[in-house]
Amino acid sequence: MGICAELPWGPPAVMNDAHVLMEHPERAMPFCVKRYRVLNDQGECVALVESNHQTRNIITLPQTIHTQSLTIEPLETWGCPAAIFEVRCYA
Repeated sequence: MGICAELPWGPPAVMNDAHVLMEHPERAMPFCVKRYRVLNDQGECVALVESNHQTRNIITLPQTIHTQSLTIEPLETWGCPAAIFEVRCYA
C-alpha cells in the first residue's frame, strides 16, 4: 500500500495492547483497512490483522513488548484509501 503510520517516542515503552481508529470522509465501510501489520522499532511484525471490517481495533499482543516506536502498515483496504487517525498504546 505504501503509506504507513509510524509513531516514534523517546525511551522504549512497555505495552500489552494498541487501539487503532480509522476513518474516511464518506464514513462508509470501504475506508476500513482490511489487512495491516503492526511493526516494532526493529521492523518486526508484532501483530497481523486480517479481514478487518471494523473502524476500531483493539490489538492484544501475545506478549509485552519494549519498543521506541510502532508502525501501522496497511496491506489491503476494502476499496478506499486507508485513513488511520488515532493509535493509543497501553501497558
